[in-house]
Amino acid sequence: MGDGKDIRFWKDKWLDNEVLRVKFSRLFSIANEKFASLSQVGFWNNDTWCWKVAWRRNLFEWEIGEENQLTLLLDNKTLLKESRDQWICKATKKLSYTVNLAYNCLRIRDEGANSTLYEALWSIKALPSTLTTAWRVLNDSLPMRANLERRGLILESNRCAMCGEDEESESHVFFECRVAWRVWCICSE
Repeated sequence: MGDGKDIRFWKDKWLDNEVLRVKFSRLFSIANEKFASLSQVGFWNNDTWCWKVAWRRNLFEWEIGEENQLTLLLDNKTLLKESRDQWICKATKKLSYTVNLAYNCLRIRDEGANSTLYEALWSIKALPSTLTTAWRVLNDSLPMRANLERRGLILESNRCAMCGEDEESESHVFFECRVAWRVWCICSE
């Protein structure tokens, strides 16, 4: 957190890893500035930052307790007058973000015992779309009828569209379906 000009007070995760509009939903509903940045929800008194949340109306008795909770959280946070706001990646605690960094974080989290399999897959020299499809087969994430049904879609049937003999799943379509097998054989010629 720097000068507070780029962080939205109510809508960004900047305080205790929570969004204030969710944690203090009642206060958010009566806030004067729902889209205000941090720098707009307070003022500088000499070199000291002072928080000042504006309400559309006077608070009811029972809302004052919630305002006090918010005030306690804000008392520990101050803006930095001469510093710009910066986003920090939670996984690495670094200021910069790259797709490669996100990929590695997800890979470490999701791979577990399959890490050598995934490393082998991504080291193959093939089209990215082919590698992505293979990765999705390994992760059971293609929109096969079995997956769609598991996700709550109501289908007339979850049977394989090509042979109609078994449930349409990644393993069936790519390894078991006799009709799909003929297609794969034609493609490999």
